[in-house]
Parts: sequence; C-alpha cells; structure tokens
Amino acid sequence: MKCAFIFYMILSLVGISTTQQETEQARTIELTLYPAETPEPLLKYQLLPKSEEQSDTNAAFLYEKAVQSLPNNLQNDLLNNWSRAALKELPIEQVKSTLQQLEHTVQLLEEAAKCKHCKWPDSEISEDQLLEDMSKYHRIIYIIALKIHLQIAQNYFDEAIASLQTGFSTAKHLAENPNLTYGLIGISTATFMCKQLEQFIQGTDAPNLFWAL
Repeated sequence: MKCAFIFYMILSLVGISTTQQETEQARTIELTLYPAETPEPLLKYQLLPKSEEQSDTNAAFLYEKAVQSLPNNLQNDLLNNWSRAALKELPIEQVKSTLQQLEHTVQLLEEAAKCKHCKWPDSEISEDQLLEDMSKYHRIIYIIALKIHLQIAQNYFDEAIASLQTGFSTAKHLAENPNLTYGLIGISTATFMCKQLEQFIQGTDAPNLFWAL
C-alpha cells in the first residue's frame, strides 16, 4: 500500500494523475519566441554548472542540510501554485518575502549543485523514511522552481540561468541515487525545470539558448 502511495506522490510531483498517465497522448506545446543575438562565447549560457565552478565536496551532505533547514510551516501548495502561475499574475512582493525566509536553504542547494560528486548512503531506507524524504524534496523542487519563476518575471535572465543550473544539477544528483525512488524524483525535478525553461525562452529579452539546448 505504501509503495503505491509513493508512486502516486511521484506522479503528482509533475502534475500527472494515474488516470491521465494511462490516457494522455502526446501534446503540442506552443511557444512564442523572439530573435536574440548569438551569445559570445557560444557556450556563455549553460544548463549545468561549469567544471571550473565545481567543488569536490559531497553534494549529498549539503542536500541533507538543506532539507533539514526547511521550516515546518512551509506551505507546499502555495509554493507550487506560485511556480505554475502566469508571470503577470505572480505576487512579486509576496514571493520575494517568502524566498528571503528560505535564503539559507537556497544557498545550501546552490552549493550542492556545484559539487562534482554526489555519493548517497548505501544503507537501506524504510518506506516511512522514503515518504518523509519525498515530502522534503517536494519542497526543495518547488523552492528552486519558484526562484526561477520570479527571476523570469523580473527579466533577471542571467540569475535565472544560474537557478536553472541549480535545478538541473539537483535533478542529476538525485537520479544518481541507487534507490529507484530517488531516481524517479530526479526525473520529476528535471521535468519541473523544463517547464521553467519553457517560460524562460519565451521572454522578450531572453538570451539565445540554442547552443545550451
């Protein structure tokens, strides 16, 4: 029963119900793009941290510190709704205030994302612990996505690129966990980041990401 619930939670992370997953067919995503100059150098913008920015610290340790730093009263649904809201409808000041309260958590996530390696513990994890960890990583994903969403809404595209790097690197690190459940969470995280990337490239002043993609 718990295994089925865990699977359902993973699906819900990317907004897909079990019924939808069985019946939903390929959909067309319409994007509005604007001309942008070729970046110099060509790989000026990348979706993962550059090698010279990476450290030898074990990212798993920093992720654990990040989830432990999350406040107990954090409203997951609110963060999720904000990260999915139309850019024009985003309550900028409320979002900024919320993210300021999470500054320490965000800093830990940014440090973890710039680690070359992520060596997760080999010990077995109980189903109860998996459920608890999933809840915490739900929050982490929403926080990263919300920060990107805010930066795009404010036309802070360079900052949004840095946050996208944090998100995609977190997805990569989670997918490297030997536990399949964490690997699925990593896939869900990457899906969330791709949705933010769709918003990014539609900005009227967004830089050219052709070579990054």
